[in-house]
Amino acid sequence: MAEPVSFLSLPREVRNIIYDLVPVDIPHSNILIAKTAYTSSVLPLLYVHPIISNDLQSRLYENHVIVLPVQEPSEYSTSHSRLLPHLETCSKLMKTRSNRLIVEVSQTQSHYSKDGESCHDWWYLKKDAAAFAKTLIADISLLKSHLPNVDSIDVRFWCSEMAPINDHWARNLKKLRDQWSNLVLSVRLYVFGGYDQYNRNTESTPLPDRIRAWNDWSTEATVLLEVIDCKQEDFRQGVRTGRFIDLEEWPLWKHEEYYWANDEERDEMLHSGSTDAVPIYVSLCLDR
Repeated sequence: MAEPVSFLSLPREVRNIIYDLVPVDIPHSNILIAKTAYTSSVLPLLYVHPIISNDLQSRLYENHVIVLPVQEPSEYSTSHSRLLPHLETCSKLMKTRSNRLIVEVSQTQSHYSKDGESCHDWWYLKKDAAAFAKTLIADISLLKSHLPNVDSIDVRFWCSEMAPINDHWARNLKKLRDQWSNLVLSVRLYVFGGYDQYNRNTESTPLPDRIRAWNDWSTEATVLLEVIDCKQEDFRQGVRTGRFIDLEEWPLWKHEEYYWANDEERDEMLHSGSTDAVPIYVSLCLDR
């Protein structure tokens, strides 16, 4: 009776056919906690034998994304925890092969004035918001030499009813792109201001004004900007989708056709398609 054939004795070409049946695509990792995307529970085959581990190396971290979740940005600039020490604990393959960085920003806690007397929308606080933007972008810049394959950074703001003020970010984001050669930079705003924030015939509404400022800046700076309009009631019911706001002719309310349109027509003019609106790691104020 012939001896059973060992898997390791098979030609590499045959082993590769079997490896093709094993899912190894891990789309993203949390930079703050992950040392590797491929733990023994995620890909046990990687830990069976050194030969198998060596065979699989070239398949790991293809199109992998490193995610930086910033929960409670109001506390970030005063925190002692910085990004580089977290990245240094990540595996060498994760750092050298990941090709994209996503930064998620979400504030869930109420932010009070220093005297504790009044509660503000955090994005309104010029001093704190500007300090956060400067500190975060400076920390991200320090990651460049450790992430040689990253050529795309996507900054995503989960904004509740207010969008962050562009003035706090424009200079810092430009500095980041100047320091990170050949970087594709994009900004995505998830807004929950409600339909009435957009269709008023006024230029004094804060949310449209801020979106317009972001749009003007992104066009001049050649940064990709996407604004996703989400409904609070949908999110509370577990429907995590949103619709792209059409920015090509912003602001729409200056157009006579838009001024005389009914709500349904305005809604159709304002939006240009739907998309999933699901945070990767951060929690939202609507989840509280």
